[in-house]
Amino acid sequence: MLKTFTLQGDNPAQMKEAVEKITAYLRENTPEGVVSKQLLPNSWSIQAYVTEAQTIEVEKMAQAHDLKITISR
Repeated sequence: MLKTFTLQGDNPAQMKEAVEKITAYLRENTPEGVVSKQLLPNSWSIQAYVTEAQTIEVEKMAQAHDLKITISR
């Protein structure tokens, strides 16, 4: 299912590192890879076709970097 992950954090460097790790994870673990990745004001948006298990993994990765994550379909 196509989902949009919006990541927000107070530390831009930490947020960029998390986005790079999440993007790499999605590229390696999803057939379609990342559909889009966009820098927004104070946040990043990543779209990908993911399973529920992959969604949970992305949530864990974001939380490990102290980021707020919003997931939408």
